[in-house]
Amino acid sequence: MLQNAIFFIVSKLSFWGMYFAPALAQQLLKGSLCVTQNLNLMKICMPIIGKNPALENVLADDFYKANFYCVHDLEKGENELFSKSELMLRFGLDLRKGGAEDVVKAIISPNVRPMAFKILKDNDIKVFQPNGNEVDVNIRLFRDDLLHEHNIRTVEEPAGCGLTCSSCSSTTCK
Repeated sequence: MLQNAIFFIVSKLSFWGMYFAPALAQQLLKGSLCVTQNLNLMKICMPIIGKNPALENVLADDFYKANFYCVHDLEKGENELFSKSELMLRFGLDLRKGGAEDVVKAIISPNVRPMAFKILKDNDIKVFQPNGNEVDVNIRLFRDDLLHEHNIRTVEEPAGCGLTCSSCSSTTCK
């Protein structure tokens, strides 16, 4: 049944998809062909207003200025809440401190500072624009691949950043 569904989807992609559909379907079923990254092995991080039940589902306006964060484990479907210091202790400044299955692979935030955006991109962490300010809604939209990634034009302007290049150790953001 799954093989037929995969065959149907691949065959509808193009004329060549119809030709290659049987072989692709077999490889997908065997697990020997990886089409997309496995979302179930990801954690996503979002800035939130607070840790109490009334505020933990509301996105904060800015990733850098937030005092609290929600880290959602896509495999378990669970949220873990952290203060800024707890987040840094657990995941490190670049959010890559944990083992392979315990690193943040994506961020959802309305605003990201230019230097932070560069550091995140350099560490292969994708930064997405939310749709609204509800954490649960944005997790669902992320799972459904409906959020857009930030790019250099959508992050805060350097003048509005409030930071200077001399305020951190980075010299690559000039």
